[in-house]
Formats: sequence, C-alpha cells, structure tokens
Amino acid sequence: MNARPAGTAEWPGIEDAAGLLALRLAAWHDFGYSTPPAPHCNPIPPLGERSAEAIRAGHGAIEVIDEIIRDLHALRGQLVSELRANEDVLASRVDEMLAAGRDGAK
Repeated sequence: MNARPAGTAEWPGIEDAAGLLALRLAAWHDFGYSTPPAPHCNPIPPLGERSAEAIRAGHGAIEVIDEIIRDLHALRGQLVSELRANEDVLASRVDEMLAAGRDGAK
C-alpha cells in the first residue's frame, strides 16, 4: 500500500486546473465585472453579445470542470479505500491487544 497521503501531493495539478478554470471563466465574462469598480472597467457583456473568444472560453471552462470532476471522483475513491484499509489495520491491532491481554491474564 502507498504510504503517501492522498491529496494535492497525489494530484499536483489541482491548483493548475483551478487557475485554468478561473482564467476561462474570466474570459467567458470577456474579462468584465458584474459591478465595475471604476468607470474605466468594463462590465460583463450580456448574453448574446459575447465575443467568439468568450464563447470558446466558456466551452473550455466546461471541459476543465469535467476533468476536475473526474479527478476528484478518482481521488474520492482512493481516499475511501485508504480509510477502509486504515480501519482494518486498527481493528487488527485492537484484536492483538485484546488477545495479548487475555494471554497475560491466565
């Protein structure tokens, strides 16, 4: 069994995927603001008025989301498996301690 804990060490690209998703979502919004903080800042264009680049970025964001979901599902499966194996090891240790206690009490 792998002794290395699950998490971002097992999936080092989680930060990269999250960053890519944030970038593609910003591009889907044409790098605009829902409430522009200053007059020179662009608002998010309404639906139907977004650029072709924004539409491609929206589709790209969906692809990244699908990838993240697949990877998270695999990571979840690994974690569930490791937790169950850990419970088995702990139960075995308890059984050994109980058996040693019975043997010492005789």
